[in-house]
Amino acid sequence: MQTGDHARDVLIRRAFEKLPPDTREVLFLVDIMGLKYAEAAKVMDVPNGTVMSRLSRARRALLELVEGPSEDRKSNGR
Repeated sequence: MQTGDHARDVLIRRAFEKLPPDTREVLFLVDIMGLKYAEAAKVMDVPNGTVMSRLSRARRALLELVEGPSEDRKSNGR
């Protein structure tokens, strides 16, 4: 692993820890553990669509913590 890769990993882990618990949960189940949406929905006791929307928001939140808000979000007032 290169130094830049390690630094990025640390940055992502720290950003992940700053997310709210329910946001971390969906990212952990789907992106880290590799569960399918239906499996994550069963674990979380929510509909599949809820997993999909939470995952989308969670990925966006993590990306913003790591890279900052994108120009598109800035210009749209988000």
